[in-house]
Amino acid sequence: MKYWLMKSEPLDYSIDDLERDGKERWDGVRNYQVRNMMRDDMSVGDKALFYHSNAGKDTGVAGEMAIVSHAYPDPTQFDPTLTFSLPQQVSALRKIVKSYTSKNTKVSLVSLGKNDEKVRVRVNMKNAHPDPKSDPVNPRWLCVDVSFVAKFPRTVTLAEIKNTKELQQMRLVQKGNRLSVTQITKNEFAKIKKLANGGQY
Repeated sequence: MKYWLMKSEPLDYSIDDLERDGKERWDGVRNYQVRNMMRDDMSVGDKALFYHSNAGKDTGVAGEMAIVSHAYPDPTQFDPTLTFSLPQQVSALRKIVKSYTSKNTKVSLVSLGKNDEKVRVRVNMKNAHPDPKSDPVNPRWLCVDVSFVAKFPRTVTLAEIKNTKELQQMRLVQKGNRLSVTQITKNEFAKIKKLANGGQY
């Protein structure tokens, strides 16, 4: 089992949203290093801390979730202004869209020709960040599904993490680190949970 810290701006998606939904996809990753970790290192059953980023004084770890799927193609990567017409592209897109489930983001195909030989992807996501160079046959970007485990009694703030000796080696607090997903140790995971619960594991 591995342990992760995963960032989301709460105005986009928060621990409260995940608690409401129960399960959701973690998409929108457009960084190769993070993509590779999701593809090569994440496994079903891994544990993750939900980190609220860019949240002012409330920036920090707000809860816990679990990884509940292997990495799979993220359909929000496909540019909605592009038309895909090669048979293998259309076939691949149908499979990708069919396998994608989300309570908050709707993904569909728009037919532009007879017998659906030309299609576009429609995504109702304000921060989809499409990649016009991503091909459905060999998609660049992946997502995973996560499920809600717990909302912490209080947020463990970034300042608190920086000032806690046992947490000062985390990638999160290293100068220049801007990754939205980082691997953490079992001890770091446990320490943050302990801080969130008032010193109780």
